[in-house]
Amino acid sequence: MRPLLTLIIPVYNTEKYLDKLLPKLNGQINDLVQVILIDDGSTDSSLEICNKFSSINSNFTVIHQENKGASAARNNGIRNAKGEYMAFLDSDDMITDNYIEVVCRLCKESRADIIQLDHYCGSPETGYFLKKNQLPQGLIPYEIFCKFLLEQKSNPLWNKIFKSSCIIENEIYFDDSMIMGEDISFTLEVMKYSNIIQVEHEAVYYYLNNRSGLCANVKTNYLNDLDKLYSNMKNFVEFKRLGPEAIQIVQESMVNSVFRAIGLCINNGSSINDIDRVFDSLENLKYLNKVHCIKVGNKLRQYLLKKRFYKIIAKFIALKHSN
Repeated sequence: MRPLLTLIIPVYNTEKYLDKLLPKLNGQINDLVQVILIDDGSTDSSLEICNKFSSINSNFTVIHQENKGASAARNNGIRNAKGEYMAFLDSDDMITDNYIEVVCRLCKESRADIIQLDHYCGSPETGYFLKKNQLPQGLIPYEIFCKFLLEQKSNPLWNKIFKSSCIIENEIYFDDSMIMGEDISFTLEVMKYSNIIQVEHEAVYYYLNNRSGLCANVKTNYLNDLDKLYSNMKNFVEFKRLGPEAIQIVQESMVNSVFRAIGLCINNGSSINDIDRVFDSLENLKYLNKVHCIKVGNKLRQYLLKKRFYKIIAKFIALKHSN
């Protein structure tokens, strides 16, 4: 019998989290669920932990690969997925006690190509808070969800459920050359071949908010990924013929993203010369200096970017992250 749901979990050196996540999954899964754990060349005991659970529960499948990154691991999971729907989890996050029950129920009852969920955000030390998206409950117009994505209001994968046929039949995979932006780029590719979008205000996923750690990794190579993301967004708008309003949303969204990335680059030690060199080599991002911004905040961001007042930008970002 074909599984209803495939869960794809890339794993890399997350032994202390797997010891919590996998027992929680093991206690919930049934024959409707396939769990694919892709060990991405871990150097700790992650692979051994994964193998332990696959030995006691045949619903767990373990794939080992040389270290190639999370995107390559997810692609390996997609190639081995058998479920009618698929969802992506991160191995350092956590799920609720009724995760499988809720997600399977939604998969059974829905005819949607993509199901958007709420989630919890925080940490065990500080506590978790509900992160509720602002979209209305139920089936929503396609254009509304497009705007939601293009505004980058729901970049993560783990708060979505995807119909597998949309991914597999159209051979959609993650761009494993991207360090960031690969998640929303993937979702936009799936959206090209999706028609029915459903929003459910169910929160069954705990995202470990390690914002300081993520921000500390932002270097000038992130600008290359933003250049690709900008291109992917424009390609999506053109593919779906969404028109000038959607292009405006993309431009405003990317000005904001570039502003933040450059501020983080400076705060993480990148030199102004390095940023100039990378920025000047990226035609998509350079074009953002010429677009017309409507939002007042983005007009200011664009002005500071044009003038290359990077240190001022860095102070804005540092102030925002201190709050």
